[in-house]
Amino acid sequence: MAMTLQGDATAPAASPAETVEVGKSPAMVEALANQAQMARGPRLIGEFQPAYSDEQRAAGMLGQGRISIIVTAEGSVSEAAIRYSNAPPELDASALAAARGLKFTPAVDKAGKAIAVPALLPFSFEAAGGHPMYVTRVEPVFSDAARAAGEHGKVVIDGKIGPDGRMIDAVVFQSSRSASLDAAALEAATASRYRPYRDGAGQPYALPVRVPFSFDNYRTPGPGGGILRYRCDQFARDESWWAANWPASEKNEFYSMMLGISALSQGMLTQVSQFKEKKAAFDMRFAAARLECAARPDKLFVDVMKVEGPIARRMAEKAK
Repeated sequence: MAMTLQGDATAPAASPAETVEVGKSPAMVEALANQAQMARGPRLIGEFQPAYSDEQRAAGMLGQGRISIIVTAEGSVSEAAIRYSNAPPELDASALAAARGLKFTPAVDKAGKAIAVPALLPFSFEAAGGHPMYVTRVEPVFSDAARAAGEHGKVVIDGKIGPDGRMIDAVVFQSSRSASLDAAALEAATASRYRPYRDGAGQPYALPVRVPFSFDNYRTPGPGGGILRYRCDQFARDESWWAANWPASEKNEFYSMMLGISALSQGMLTQVSQFKEKKAAFDMRFAAARLECAARPDKLFVDVMKVEGPIARRMAEKAK
């Protein structure tokens, strides 16, 4: 079924890199400029549910993507365009038609004035339960040697799903900067089997697709998702490997997750004026945890990270 955004769900703001034809329309230029002054993002009124017929489901037509829009100061949608999609054109058209009819509570700036801002709308069409793409998903092998070296990150495989449900022309589109993880993702992508895409007449055809794989040492099977077992020695190896392979401006998923916990607990999202100050304080706590973990490798990360560690523990224990 189509993805539904319920109630007053906030549309994710679009960054300049995520926006279609940035700078090619005066309205988009204005919306991007407004985004820097945004104090509260736009909120969807009602549901985003593109039409998806029984005939399209039966034909195996499915896919997912994102639509770039401008939410105007009046709360309507302008300049809706497909940012990315692996769905057939008929489904893209359905998603665009639904997006253009949406209404929002508009974004406001720091003075409380309604402003136009860019946003991204995700959409997904699923013919059956589970992930819409897979018939059989092969999980990549995350070797003990790679974990011991602290290797981790995201790999995106670019290819085409052929009429027989096999991936063809597969290449690494986004590298983790680990040769072994890239190879494991490529092998899993080509070994998996997919639902072939079909046109309006039900005929299968090859269509480009990008398949992401995540390798994260803090994720392990069992209660709490792994954060309750994430030891300092592994954290220290992960941080050391990341620092050796990525620039300081690039952050790994674990850092981003902990920053998200901090943002929610420290009011960063509601007190925009204090965001930089509170983020700087978080960075100092994260750096201190890195140093303490290097000195005390047998400890758990949640017991070392001040403020956010106990919060992460409580959240993980509730999720057991």
